[in-house]
Amino acid sequence: MSAVTVVGGSVAVWRLEQRLFWRNRALVVPTFLVPVAMCVSIPFTVPAGLDWDGVPYRGHFLTAMIAMITVYSTFTTLVVTLTSRRDALILKRLRGTELPNRSILAGNVLTAYVLSGLQLVLLLTIGLLALGVPAPENPLLLMVALAYGTAVFAVLAAAYTVLIPNAESAQILCIPVLFACFACSGIFVPLSVFPDWLRTIAELLPVTALADAVRAAFYGGGALPRDAAVLGVWWAVGVITTRRFFRWEGKR
Repeated sequence: MSAVTVVGGSVAVWRLEQRLFWRNRALVVPTFLVPVAMCVSIPFTVPAGLDWDGVPYRGHFLTAMIAMITVYSTFTTLVVTLTSRRDALILKRLRGTELPNRSILAGNVLTAYVLSGLQLVLLLTIGLLALGVPAPENPLLLMVALAYGTAVFAVLAAAYTVLIPNAESAQILCIPVLFACFACSGIFVPLSVFPDWLRTIAELLPVTALADAVRAAFYGGGALPRDAAVLGVWWAVGVITTRRFFRWEGKR
């Protein structure tokens, strides 16, 4: 299968998914509008002048929200869309065409990239203009971190669909996993207040690694080699699980 065919097939699936996604208000509101509203409103409740381990509190919250919304939108959108397409036998029908499997999945991943990219633009615009947060010191690192993080959580979403029994329960079953990771990732509470055993676990979570990389892009510092390694391990876990257990049609 030529690279041109794979790319062309991915774009075709992406265009189809774009039409299906933006027409589905039940999916657009919780995965696009609600996260943006939540992430934008929280920093406004924090008085200016406070800091978090040397980082302005509003700046910390904005970087945390950027990481959180990337994770939430990518993971939730793909889990919901893949399970719904699976149960509706759309994935099975697409697989019966000349499209390679990689194109079918890649088209869905591109949808997640577009969604999180639009949300990122909104968050950065509001953060820079309304909250007074400085522009990132390293814009290239920010783009690489978000692109890398989106890829990691995309394959984790595909792998997680293995545990989803039906499309109706997909969004509900995403919530406990995501919020457990958010609670332990240093987004809302500094890792320094965690007991040693919990901090060790938290540092191995992909959400923690992505949040740390985003913060480093804005304010410097961070443990970038560790963050890249953690994300790489989770990406490998997602890829292996997806290749072995991903289901193209629902159980009957």
